Amino acid sequence: MSSSHHTSMSAAAGIAAAVPAQSGSAFVLPAPLQAVSTKFNRFLQSTEEIVDQVSRPIGKYLPYVARFLIVLTFLEDAIRLFMNWDEQMSYLISRRGFNGYFAMFFLTSNIMLQTLGSFIVIGFGKLAPVGVGSLFYGLVLQTFGYAIYSDLSMLSRTLSLCGGLCLLASEALDTRRGRNAKDTSRRNLYAGLPELDAFEPAAYLQVAGRLFYMSLIVALLFDIEMDLLGVLYAMFVTVMCGAVMVGFHARANAVLLVVILVVHNFTVNDYWSVSYYHVLRDTMMYSFYQTWSVIGGLLLLANLGAGEFSIDKMKKSR
Repeated sequence: MSSSHHTSMSAAAGIAAAVPAQSGSAFVLPAPLQAVSTKFNRFLQSTEEIVDQVSRPIGKYLPYVARFLIVLTFLEDAIRLFMNWDEQMSYLISRRGFNGYFAMFFLTSNIMLQTLGSFIVIGFGKLAPVGVGSLFYGLVLQTFGYAIYSDLSMLSRTLSLCGGLCLLASEALDTRRGRNAKDTSRRNLYAGLPELDAFEPAAYLQVAGRLFYMSLIVALLFDIEMDLLGVLYAMFVTVMCGAVMVGFHARANAVLLVVILVVHNFTVNDYWSVSYYHVLRDTMMYSFYQTWSVIGGLLLLANLGAGEFSIDKMKKSR
């Protein structure tokens, strides 16, 4: 795990090196750190080249896989709410103080929003923003209905899901812009006035998605032991998430996070190894499917790239 600590330091140095030094007040890294930063930058570039090569033959299928993984936790949650209807009603009435009719409306709304939103996102590309809106509204309902805002671990996982939904919305707007660009029959109805890009919000949504993924760090901290190896692991994940947030080799870092989360999910959230009646089984199952949704968002980011507002874009424009 000491190599992970070494890598995390070099990643931080690489991000610092990506910003050009100001003349007269330049901050120059020590020679050993510069060498490590250069090697790590080459590693990330090689990783992105591998991602490009692998994604070419499966590129048209990757967005569908990513979308399915993103909505997986919503489908699982809708099924769980339906199967445990009596338990959920009892909890909402006795613990949350809901009226019986309101609790029924709350559960029905959640099941419908999550189910319909998931199927719309997967199968109806043109209506994807509607599906994303349904899923986001369902998240808001659950956050307040189950008081998720009072649990830092659950709140951080919910925010990371918001990151995936933002990336989904960004992809949907980009796709629609591509269709409109091919539509040569469109005309500007306001000739003589400057024409704004109606799909500019896609870039901001992508930034929001990257920012929300920083909450993934908090979620993972609750799953690991804070010994020496755990601290080094947390530092490594923090640097990877930070690189994704600022858009520094975003595709390569997203792929590295995918690998980390897949291993983490099968080793930490292995709910199938716990007794069916164990109190932690439902929590581990919920975390397992939520992590897959976060992985789906990272795959979508690896497919889309860092976007307009990122260090990667700044480096290309020079």
